[in-house]
Amino acid sequence: MRLRKLNYRIILISLLLCSVGLIAIYSSSSPAPRLSSPMGWRNNLAIKQIIWILVSITMFFVSFVWGYQRFLDFAPLFYLLSLASLLILLMLGPVISGAQRWLHISGMNFQPSEFAKLSVILFLSRYFIARQDRISRVKTLAGASVFVGIYVFLIFQQPDLGSAIILIPLFLVMAIFCGMKRRYIIVLLLLGIAFSPLFWSLLREYQRQRLLVFLDPGRDPLGAGYTIVQSKIAIGSGGLFGKGWFKGSQSQFNFLPESHTDFIFALLCEEWGFLGAVLVLSLYFFLLKTILRTAVLTNDRGAKMLSIAIATFIFSHVFINIGMTLGILPVVGIPLPFISYGGSNLMVNMIALGIVASVKKER
Repeated sequence: MRLRKLNYRIILISLLLCSVGLIAIYSSSSPAPRLSSPMGWRNNLAIKQIIWILVSITMFFVSFVWGYQRFLDFAPLFYLLSLASLLILLMLGPVISGAQRWLHISGMNFQPSEFAKLSVILFLSRYFIARQDRISRVKTLAGASVFVGIYVFLIFQQPDLGSAIILIPLFLVMAIFCGMKRRYIIVLLLLGIAFSPLFWSLLREYQRQRLLVFLDPGRDPLGAGYTIVQSKIAIGSGGLFGKGWFKGSQSQFNFLPESHTDFIFALLCEEWGFLGAVLVLSLYFFLLKTILRTAVLTNDRGAKMLSIAIATFIFSHVFINIGMTLGILPVVGIPLPFISYGGSNLMVNMIALGIVASVKKER
């Protein structure tokens, strides 16, 4: 009975995006056909991604059946659990490539910062709804800033600059939607600019180099700017129709680093060309349109806020990731939703879509 109220457009578009990602991951994780068989050992990435997709689909239906209202009811608990996982990560998490971002659970890598983003969405939704009559007070904004700031600080310490940055537009969009006075938002932005020198001093050296390369692309083409240079070459060489599957020189011969995660969009552009990129962007457009339509059709304020926040969450990831690959934004390590390799981000995205889909069921 409940499945009759399922928004099938949401699950269909998300599965199409997952399929695109799986094809790209298979190409990225396989040796070049001219060198050896495409069934090389590295294809275990594609197999792992299939497992993550199946788990994430299951979580989608679990969150759909559970319903958005229950998620709001348990939002404080989710916030505390995510906070605990971030603290445990900083104390006990393994250091991989100079960063503490993953916890190993039963042979799988678990990234607490991804689940922290969804916890912030749920907690802020409940926080603002409970204070609708006090939404214009400085105290309300200050309290929300503290709750988000704790997460930003802990995630920044990993260091995971991209995930920390994502929380900022989430907070601002939700505050504006709730009717927060514009002058308060402007004050927050001015404070952010004023404290930017302190922020610069807290960055790691490689993060500073990435920002400097963004401002001056020719600064270090063989070092900090290497990935951006190769990404632009891959995107430009794809042309209109692309070079074809397994025929991208930058990805197949490992000139393009992280072609299965952060820079997977460059791989898609190289192999599928401009038309392939337009297809992917069109899928994102229709997905965001469906989520925002859900927000328009519901009369429940909590459901509206969750839908708008989740749309902002997905859009921010897409915008920053593609901006990185094009060189119009600094490299901050943000995955492309539903397409990049990895389970934590995919699972969180599918749970979020399940929450949106449940709005129609409970409307």
